[in-house]
Amino acid sequence: MYRTVTLTLALALGLALTAPVSAQDIRESPSTVDAVHVDESASRALAPGKKISHLYTRNVTQEFIPQKLTDRVYFFQNQSNGTIFCVGDEGVLMFDALDWDFLSGGHGNVGSRADVDFYRQFLDDLEAAVGEALGNVPWGAGTTDPAQLNAHTAYLSNWIAEVGKYATEKLRPVYGDYSGFDHATPKNAELVGMDLYSYR
Repeated sequence: MYRTVTLTLALALGLALTAPVSAQDIRESPSTVDAVHVDESASRALAPGKKISHLYTRNVTQEFIPQKLTDRVYFFQNQSNGTIFCVGDEGVLMFDALDWDFLSGGHGNVGSRADVDFYRQFLDDLEAAVGEALGNVPWGAGTTDPAQLNAHTAYLSNWIAEVGKYATEKLRPVYGDYSGFDHATPKNAELVGMDLYSYR
């Protein structure tokens, strides 16, 4: 297994050193930490404050995405699944260091501590927005004609969907332009809403 992983990563890295980067025409989502987006490079180290441009598009149009981070450390992603590995004298070592400058969250771009800070702030803001929604969205919202129902189950599912919509719109002015906001936030808000409703 170790030799297979080592050979696969080494082969991917070797191919990437010669593979041209195709032009990207899709609009880049803004960086949550004001990073500058640059083309990937397996031979040029990624400077602090920079991220790989058009990461999603690259993931669906390229076989893999390698990015040099330091002399021996590389970020590698395939179909949005990423890792960081170290090229040693005798092979490749995958690791998750405690003292770190670069982050690979498994899904997403090369990150830093600022990305973790942003994400934690988003989670705090999401919980606050859902809490506000729970206090302002009346029970039964989203259920238009109760007389036409044959069970009470429509109440919770429709109401929690309205809570998700409310929280999403509350967050939109700050987070609305970021990647995946419209697709993920309503359902994430519903999940937080169910947790708050059920357990707090």
